Amino acid sequence: MFKRLLMVVSFFVVCGSSVVMAARPVVFFSDLTSGPKTGGKDNNGLFVTVTGKNFGAQRGSSAVTAGGGAVAGYALWSDTKITFQMGAAAATGNIIVKTAEGSSNGIAFTVRDGGIYFVSATSPNNPGSGTFQDPWRSPASFFKNYKAGDTCYIRAGTYPGRYGNQTSRPYNISFYNTGSASGAAGNEVAWVGYPNEKALFVADDNTVYNGAIEITSGVQYHVFSNLHILGRGDGREQVRLYAENNKLVNCNIEGIKTLSYGMIGVTASNLKIWGNELYGAESGNKLDHVIYFQGGTDNVDVGWNYIHDNDIAVGPVFSWNLGSASSNNTRIHDNIIDCRNSSDALRLAGIWSGGGGSIYFYNNEVIEAGASLNNDNAYNAIYVGFGTAYIYNNTFFRSRGAGSSYVINVYAGASAQVKNNIFYNQGNCRYVNLASGSLTIDSNAYYGGAGSVPSGDAHPVAALPEFMSASATDWDLRLKASSPCIDKGADTVAVAPKDIEGIARLAGKIDIGAYEYYTPGSEPVVVENPSGATPPAADTGSGSVTGDTGAGSETTETPQDPAATDPEQTAQSSLTVIGSVRGRGIVNPERGETATIRFSSPESGVFGCRIYASSGELVWEKQLSGVSAGDFEWFPRNMASGIYTAHVKGPSISLKKKIAVLR
Repeated sequence: MFKRLLMVVSFFVVCGSSVVMAARPVVFFSDLTSGPKTGGKDNNGLFVTVTGKNFGAQRGSSAVTAGGGAVAGYALWSDTKITFQMGAAAATGNIIVKTAEGSSNGIAFTVRDGGIYFVSATSPNNPGSGTFQDPWRSPASFFKNYKAGDTCYIRAGTYPGRYGNQTSRPYNISFYNTGSASGAAGNEVAWVGYPNEKALFVADDNTVYNGAIEITSGVQYHVFSNLHILGRGDGREQVRLYAENNKLVNCNIEGIKTLSYGMIGVTASNLKIWGNELYGAESGNKLDHVIYFQGGTDNVDVGWNYIHDNDIAVGPVFSWNLGSASSNNTRIHDNIIDCRNSSDALRLAGIWSGGGGSIYFYNNEVIEAGASLNNDNAYNAIYVGFGTAYIYNNTFFRSRGAGSSYVINVYAGASAQVKNNIFYNQGNCRYVNLASGSLTIDSNAYYGGAGSVPSGDAHPVAALPEFMSASATDWDLRLKASSPCIDKGADTVAVAPKDIEGIARLAGKIDIGAYEYYTPGSEPVVVENPSGATPPAADTGSGSVTGDTGAGSETTETPQDPAATDPEQTAQSSLTVIGSVRGRGIVNPERGETATIRFSSPESGVFGCRIYASSGELVWEKQLSGVSAGDFEWFPRNMASGIYTAHVKGPSISLKKKIAVLR
């Protein structure tokens, strides 16, 4: 089966028989962002996993560095995921993946002290000592002994018991009223499944009849990574994120076997839910949801998850029931959400009750989101009942419904901005409706279903979007070169500067939908650092386009540079572009950032630097004399967002590099 992007076992993977063009690697996120480089297995420190694309199916000569130092070894290498051990050469700085196609963006990592422990269900000793050679038998030992900054690797086995100090709660690991310690920012406590093994926490329908994790009572800065969870429900969620500043990443979660209200329950702020596979609901009850938001839930980031095969009737998948509380800066992005295989048409999102806020949906691929098959006009795939919803650059494929249902409906007291979405409908499902409230709608594509194009859309595209494949079973929602959606989008860069694959969106050339069209192997890449930290300067090796937050590469556009020749970089001459603050070849002049164009040549003399816009217009030039190497500093104060070409000429050198200006 061929699909361009399918989330499997908590990460993106490209599969099928298509020809895969080589491209620069892109890192989306890492599970851990700080920890020791020594201790643990073979005294090589933490195992860290990065998720992204274009790493290569086999490692070959590719490598990972941390702070410029080579990591010690690799437990897993695939095209979309790498697990490595830090080792003595690692340092605080960026984690960077290097392949024959170039260097990735950087993800910040801080080397620090901390304990590394191990648990194995088959440990010969009980309780054991927690070392790699003598692991603890039970996770309860880590629970009782951990302190801020510690990491525990849980090895293969089934863990059906209660392991928290609170033994009355129906969870494997509950922090409820235990007085357990928090981690701290940059000094987290981590519970991690050991690489390439299945650490399975099970609700056994006896003492543990809800789920695996209940983190509450103010316990903060814990990370749960690479764990397998089989939960039930019985009126409670399988994972309860009820305390702030916690992270659920790369986990495989099956749940909602009976009424649960949520597979993941959220009642706290500053949470990250990244790269998980969420599936297996069987309740058939519309009161169940995959992620259920309750109470004040600000700054919750839900990204890169694969959600599929959940029978919760009409659901919806995401539900906000906040009472008078608010939900500010909640972001649902870069997910694959497959709403098929429910007993009714499964809705995507119900922004139902709350005191206000801002909720962002962008870069999601949504399959067959429903609005009820039972002629119930009250049901819509997304209904907005409070706050403001920003719904940008999603691809809604084969949305379905009966009666007068819509993909998006906005109600009294709420507002929505709906831009750059592809609506590919079937049956009687309509597009977007303003029941009351406020709606801004612009530059969406409409095809199929029932009803007409919304009259308020200032720049609609009412045509077949021309996907690579629109098969109901083997879809590929990238755009063909002939798609009418290419370059027809509104400016959404401030919210969604990249597409679902990490490809840069450039103002004036934004496509409609989750995917930007590009020629494979030549795409501009912008991936922001999900950690929010400002890492140290990255590797600026010859011929690379580098910087300090992980954004970029040489771009694919070929500006009409009237002075340019067809240069080739040699070992004797080099050209590098350094984005001074934000990133890898990226400059934001509104933040005072400049681009440094660094060159070297085997000969001294007069060197000129010219910078051209994509139209071929010369926008800046400068000369340096009597040198063989140096820096040109460019501040694009009045330049529009877009791709520019720096061309340096002089003795034994005529080289070009691209610079992305993003405002």
